[in-house]
Amino acid sequence: MRLRLGLLVIAGVALTGAVFADAGLASQAATPTTAVRVLTTTYHFRLSRQSVPRGRVVFTVINKSNATIDFKIADFATPKLRPGQRYVLHTRLTKPGRYTYFASGQYAELGLVGALTVR
Repeated sequence: MRLRLGLLVIAGVALTGAVFADAGLASQAATPTTAVRVLTTTYHFRLSRQSVPRGRVVFTVINKSNATIDFKIADFATPKLRPGQRYVLHTRLTKPGRYTYFASGQYAELGLVGALTVR
């Protein structure tokens, strides 16, 4: 009888832990992901949104220029994209503020630079 009661208590504790672990995973999965479309031309980036909430941000970068261009924001960057190529960049922007985005090389000087607000 005591053994059975002990096993029931252990099973109950294990089940409770599993329920709380699942709740933790559910709250992580519930963190919203914001999608931002980025069109690149030779002289500027055009973003579908100028501000995003904190958290996961997925940038779909489409190179509409005739040059090979990349897109960088915070510590995240696409590879160099050939004309017509697209790339999906998964980021995590957790601190509120203004994040500068830009292209490397002379393209930043040509106007491929801007700021995204994270709120």
